[in-house]
Amino acid sequence: MHGVGLCNTLFFQKINIIKLVDGSLHVPQSGTPLREAREICNMKVISWMTQTMNAQIAQSVIYIEKARILCEDLREFFKRKPFQEISDLLQEIHSMRQGEHTNLH
Repeated sequence: MHGVGLCNTLFFQKINIIKLVDGSLHVPQSGTPLREAREICNMKVISWMTQTMNAQIAQSVIYIEKARILCEDLREFFKRKPFQEISDLLQEIHSMRQGEHTNLH
């Protein structure tokens, strides 16, 4: 439980969450209390993020173990998402128009 207490102290008082997520936070030496705290904080951030996602997205990222990688994956997913949705809507509109045009003749 020492790591959890240390995590809360470091995470909320000294560690900038953005640095953890963007990968710029220094990785402490393995086996040290700071490394343990960093790993616990990383898992908390992943947990918080996945709890805010819809079930389908959360399921697709369930095996990601680093907050930085999760953010990168989500950024890529949402970067493509609008284009895919627009493309799907255009295809649907096109097929509806073809159906209406066919029905008129």
